[in-house]
Amino acid sequence: MRAAFALLLAIAACAPSGRLLAPAGPADLDGAVAGRFENIRFFPDQVDRITQLRDEALRSEAARIGASELLEDGRFDILVLSGGGAWGAFGAGYLEGWTQSGARPEFEVVTGISTGAIIAPFAFIGAQEDSRLRTFYTTTQDSDLFRIAPLFALRGGSAVTDTTPFLGVIDREITPAVVARIADEHRRGRRLLIGTTNLDAERPVVWNIGEIAVQGGPGAEALIERIILASASIPGAFPPVEIAVGEGEAQRGELHVDGGVTRALFALPEGVSLAALDDALPGGLGEIRYHVIVNGTLAPEYDPVETPLFSIASRALTTMIKQQTRDNIAAIRASAAMDGAEVNVIAVPESFDGESDTAFDPAFMSELFEIGRRMGLAGQTEVPDA
Repeated sequence: MRAAFALLLAIAACAPSGRLLAPAGPADLDGAVAGRFENIRFFPDQVDRITQLRDEALRSEAARIGASELLEDGRFDILVLSGGGAWGAFGAGYLEGWTQSGARPEFEVVTGISTGAIIAPFAFIGAQEDSRLRTFYTTTQDSDLFRIAPLFALRGGSAVTDTTPFLGVIDREITPAVVARIADEHRRGRRLLIGTTNLDAERPVVWNIGEIAVQGGPGAEALIERIILASASIPGAFPPVEIAVGEGEAQRGELHVDGGVTRALFALPEGVSLAALDDALPGGLGEIRYHVIVNGTLAPEYDPVETPLFSIASRALTTMIKQQTRDNIAAIRASAAMDGAEVNVIAVPESFDGESDTAFDPAFMSELFEIGRRMGLAGQTEVPDA
């Protein structure tokens, strides 16, 4: 046993790191991304930087279009989409049902983490993309997204799967036309934000997808696709995604993984109040509403755990994510209270008892999708069974 363990250590020590670029240092964190994209991301604790970007964006848009077009319904709606893997079928279904109810608003801000990052671009563009989300979340199978490669991990690789198929799926969906529509909506003053985790820096990163789309040109589409892939890349299961910063020979690489490593969902950075924007928009923001869609359940569930390693690790991970989700929602409620904003939280009912033997099971996801669709159609805006 000791000899075998020593052999594995030797293999890992001799294996290549898998990085194509030298690691980016702390000084590179605020530099241009992929050689040419600037001011397209921020760290949630950079309050001064965030406030500057926020004020510049909304003041310029207010001067150009006025509040009457962007806030024609008298409300400022923020859609927050959590992680959850295949459970994203619930959120996709809820959005479709919400559309069918006739009550779904146009969201001024859409944020997404992990599976929420897959949903977010299409929720941002509008209800006409509901069918695209339905197809993905009711027909996708494991083989569509990844290939199992356990020997790769044993030889020092970065994961037990190869997600080349997943990137192909994202590439098929994030077309030039989709990127152009994201850019158009960004110019109207709306914002699409996706979260990843920078493993090198141990920090969450928020990407301004609309700004990437507006800057456009070579590499914009590919960068958006890699950000979505990174946001949904569970460490260990899926390989991290390397994103280049800097220019030319000075380029360095950052490793990004699932945004859920640092937060299960996000809305506004801590300490940033929307109330300060009232003076920037003619007539103010109107009624501020947060719509939080949790792609999973929220209440603790009693379920005796078996002793094998996988069962223990899996239960520990789901417990951590569930508690993190509750903490993140509490932070959103606290921030919203400063603005007198409304917060609606919807999640999978605790009564749901569906099971799946694979990561992405079309039957399981179809059931979740339909539950979400019925709840959206009925106009449910609070967590059921809680």
